[in-house]
Amino acid sequence: MITVQFPGITVTFGAISVYYYTTISFLHISYTIKTTPQRYTISLNPSIKIMKLKTFIILFLLPLLFSCNNHTHPKSGASYKDSVLAKYLRFAESSSTIDTTDTNYKTLKGYIKNDTSFFTNLDSELESYIKIDEMSKVRDSCIRQPTLPSLGVDEAYRFNYHKSFCPYTTDVTISIKGDSINFHFILYQQDWATTCKIINEYDKKLTIQNWNEIQNALTRADFWGLKKYNGYSGLDGDGLTVTGYRKGMYNNRDEYHLVYRWSVNRTALIDPFIVALKFSGDKQGCMTSR
Repeated sequence: MITVQFPGITVTFGAISVYYYTTISFLHISYTIKTTPQRYTISLNPSIKIMKLKTFIILFLLPLLFSCNNHTHPKSGASYKDSVLAKYLRFAESSSTIDTTDTNYKTLKGYIKNDTSFFTNLDSELESYIKIDEMSKVRDSCIRQPTLPSLGVDEAYRFNYHKSFCPYTTDVTISIKGDSINFHFILYQQDWATTCKIINEYDKKLTIQNWNEIQNALTRADFWGLKKYNGYSGLDGDGLTVTGYRKGMYNNRDEYHLVYRWSVNRTALIDPFIVALKFSGDKQGCMTSR
């Protein structure tokens, strides 16, 4: 803190820590400076003119203020971030609680290790994913589904199921807001080019018992604990993508999770989809209600 004292006026500025007594001469005026870790007091001769005081403040005190506020934070900059990342990797490699097969972990490790080979392979994989995503957007362009977070609900789940040698794709969204539970069903026909045609689409209301049934099936399948991909895929067979969203409560963040399983009939993730199909009553899709 810097305090300038003279008859009838006290001016206080920023913060500074200086530890000595001294007398300086500036603009033909003598100033006695007394400092402590909390105060910086400057006592001036009462006979000085106000213009000289203004000049003193501008030329002497203001540069001190700017110098006090221009310190670089010791925990900023690329070197600090890199050191934290390196620390995390060392912890992950020695811990049994971190999944070191996860792509995010491998990307961080590749960055810290400057692994050019890893990023070359990652770039190739990304190009493939981008092409598949673009094809999917074209094929599914007729359904124009909004994202789950944009629905404005408390919780929601979406099931998208397809099967080889079957022209139909089933898309089911179940959401809850308050005590209102909505079931949105779409059955559409698409190919690997540009065709997309809706066969059936409707909304219906579900009961809290229906909601609890789908929740129990998701819990048994450990949906929120599953990895996004398990590394298995193939040309034939079927595939199920399950997307979930939960609105944050009590200052917690919103949660969003996506799981894809090829040959889903071999996994527990098929069970909540079977429950959803039961609510639909569909008898036309690649997998129908039982």
